[in-house]
Formats: sequence, C-alpha cells, structure tokens
Amino acid sequence: MANKYHNLEPKVPKEVIYALIGFVVIVLALVLIIRPSASEKFYNEFSAQTVTSDFTEDHPFYELTYKQLVKKLENEENVIVLFGSSASDVTVAYLGSYQKYYESLDVDSYSEYIYFFDIEDNSDEFAELVDTYEDVTTSTNQLILFMNNEVAVQFTSNGTTDAQAINRASRDFFEDAILAIEDAA
Repeated sequence: MANKYHNLEPKVPKEVIYALIGFVVIVLALVLIIRPSASEKFYNEFSAQTVTSDFTEDHPFYELTYKQLVKKLENEENVIVLFGSSASDVTVAYLGSYQKYYESLDVDSYSEYIYFFDIEDNSDEFAELVDTYEDVTTSTNQLILFMNNEVAVQFTSNGTTDAQAINRASRDFFEDAILAIEDAA
C-alpha cells in the first residue's frame, strides 16, 4: 500500500543559522581580545612580587621558549637573556633595576628586548644551555649578552637584595654590553 502521508522534515530558518554563526564569531573575537598579551602575563606574574616602582607595565622583558632562544642565538643576533625564575626573590629584586638601566642607557637601540628564560619551567633545556655555553652557570639570576652565538658579557648575581648593589651591577652590565656591541660593529 502506498504511503499517503509525507514525513515531516524540520527545517531551520536561515536567519537562525546566521544568528548562531554570528554569535560564535563574536564570542571567539571577545575571547581573543580579552586574553592578556604575553607582556601583560609577564607583568602580572612579577608585579605583585617586585619591591621597586622601576618595574612597570611598559617593560622590555619578553619570555621565550628554548627553541626560540636557540633560533635567535643561531641567527647570531645580539641577544640579552635573563635566566631566572618567578619563584626566585633575587630575580624579582633585580627586574626593576634591569628595566631602569635598559631604558635610561638606550639599550633598546642595540637589543629589542631583554629575553626572559624561566629556568624552573625549562630545567632540562636550561641544563643543555649550561652544557653548551661554559660561561652560563646554574645561578637563578644571570643576565647575559650573547653576540655571534657566544657569551660576550655576563652578570651573575651573588644573591644580594641591596638596592645600591643591584643598581650598580645592572648599570655596569648594560654599560659593558653597549661597549661590547659598539666594539663589534
């Protein structure tokens, strides 16, 4: 016997489909806009711990991965790297001074950022760097200028949190770094 009745097929109006697509696009755009940048994440991670007002939201620090660091070093760029940890009070104590002298001595014309490599989060890769570069120590706070894939200038803190000693050491490092870069040019 023939089927006299047609099966009903529900049909979603095009307007509903367009509205759903629009909603998804807006939600994704808001998530991307509201998500903090790498610079904001770095500032938020360290700002609550810093003891000086020299560390500001407009800081020169850029956190990078092991692969990014190796690529920069292999490209023989002038790279200033801070090896430290957010859990280290010494690293936190030096951030404001590093920023102050980086900006006041116009080091940004020689190196775009002070790259931050977290040795706690990347302990295995840090061990490889220590093996590769004999001047890189296992200290939790060291600032190094790499030129032509070699250590050119290095500062390793002795653990002090004295503001005068920190400022003097930071200034000396950046002055030495500028001289090394200018001599190489």
